[in-house]
Amino acid sequence: KQSNNKYFRFPFNKYIGVTQWHGNTAYQHPHTGIDFGAFKEPVYATADGYIKKAQWDNYFGPCLSGGNFVMI
Repeated sequence: KQSNNKYFRFPFNKYIGVTQWHGNTAYQHPHTGIDFGAFKEPVYATADGYIKKAQWDNYFGPCLSGGNFVMI
């Protein structure tokens, strides 16, 4: 379903810093999301849509990262 609604909402109740931006980064080419340094925070959808995937990412590349993700 596609929506004509153009709003954007920050995905947290408070400001949380970005740990890796979308696009070509030092660790991934391209990095296809935006990573936030959140711990045990509720996450809210930023726009209308359906949850396509929500799971743990076991990425242990050069930046030794991984974490929960939600794909809408």
